[in-house]
Order: sequence, then structure tokens, then C-alpha cells
Amino acid sequence: MTPTRNRPAMFLGLLLAGLLALVAVNLGAFEQAGPAGLTDNPCPADYGSKTEIVIAALSGRARRQAARDWGNLCRYRRANAAVMAGPPVRAVLIGDSITEQWQAAAPDMFSTGLVNRGISGQTAPQVLLRFYPDALALRPRAIHLMAGVNDLAGFYGPTSADTLHNTYRAMADLAQANRTPLVLASMTPVRLTDELPRRDAFKQIADFNRWLSAFAAERGIVYADYHAALSEPSGELKAAFTSDGVHLNEAGYAAIRPILESALQKAEAPA
Repeated sequence: MTPTRNRPAMFLGLLLAGLLALVAVNLGAFEQAGPAGLTDNPCPADYGSKTEIVIAALSGRARRQAARDWGNLCRYRRANAAVMAGPPVRAVLIGDSITEQWQAAAPDMFSTGLVNRGISGQTAPQVLLRFYPDALALRPRAIHLMAGVNDLAGFYGPTSADTLHNTYRAMADLAQANRTPLVLASMTPVRLTDELPRRDAFKQIADFNRWLSAFAAERGIVYADYHAALSEPSGELKAAFTSDGVHLNEAGYAAIRPILESALQKAEAPA
């Protein structure tokens, strides 16, 4: 039997061993996550090649990715280098999943000078982090920006309309400072489902689109109104244009493609 007087020392020893084990585990996870701080290789070959996360149920891998590269700057790093070494770019489309999935729905559209830089699950502040390296740095004739629905859904917690507006102001400032024409796309409508039961989403989307349209007019920026082409009179996304209530299917993308083309032509036209 252990003498009573040695029990505190024994307890402290066990506690210290546990703490050392915890530190070792965390250091191992840190080492697996890759280099930290300033480094010449922030994007290893096996990192950031594909978006595999659903923010509502982050996997361990996705949590590590978000902690290391919240803006997902690694995602398109190599692709951007290839684009910059190639022929001039007509336009970059940057945004969230609505933009990213456009590539699969209409691959022919992105074989004619359009570059897709959408990342599923991203909020507008994350897109802002990527706005220079994934869009402006490619020196396109125009940039098409569409984001905000994940901010509305609260993917990274509460936010405010002012924060969303200021994020758009910052991206517009960057584009105009670099003399790159910008197309501001309306937030697309949603359809009520079991996963998205909030009826206030209709009003929030309508309010944001009114602000965005007025902001575009104030700044002399082209506004692409996709919402009108995709929604019911109630503001709900037409059932024929979606399979999950949020994302567009091929019919939905086909309905807004002429609006995109018209907006790009206006943006590219001499002032």
C-alpha cells in the first residue's frame, strides 16, 4: 500500500505525465498540419487540392485545414501560377459554392477565357482574403463576384449586414484601385427545406440585393440580377432550378448564363 504522505507526489506525477502526453499529441498534430509562420512552402503538394468540407459538420481534416488556412489560399495557388503564365484572362468568377459548381454545370463556359475561383462553404470575408491572389493577380479584363449566402447561414457564427456590406466595399475598393472592372452578382434565392426552414432568409436576401444594387449604381459598377431570373414571386428559388433548395442545377445555371454574358460585356466596354 502506498503511504499516505506520498499520495500528493504521486498525484502530481500522474498529472505531469498526462500534461506531457497532451503536449506530445498536440505537437504531433501541429507537425502534421505543416509549417507555421513565414515559410517558402505554405502549400505542400498534398494540401488544399480539393474542397471536401461541409461547414455544418466539419471533419477533423477540415478543422485542421480551417485552422491552418482559413481563407483557403492554398486551394488555387498552383492553378493561379499556370494561369498567369498563359494567355490573357477575360474574367475571373470568384465566390462560394454557387460559383464553384458552375464549372461542372457548364464546363464549356470556362474554356473560353473565363476562370472559376469559387470555393464551397466560404463566407464573404474569406473571399476577401482571396480576392487579390485568386482574382486581381490574374490580371483579368473583369472580375465577377458572388458571395454572401454562407454569411446569411452563419457558417462561421453570427455576423451583421454592416459587416457583409463593408466586406463588399473592400473588394470594390481593391478592384477599382487596380482599375479592374467588377461585376457584382446578386445573392441567389433559396428554397425552404428541412435544412433551411428560416423564412426570414427571403427578406434578408432581398434586403442585401437592394443594398448591393444601390451600391453598384453609386460606384458605377455593373450589377447582375440573377435573383429575378431564378425566383418565384414570393422570393423563393424555383423548384425547377435546384435539387437541394440552395444550389443551382444545370437549368438554373442556364437561366442566368445570358445575364452573366451581358454583365461581362458591359463591364468590358470602354468607359
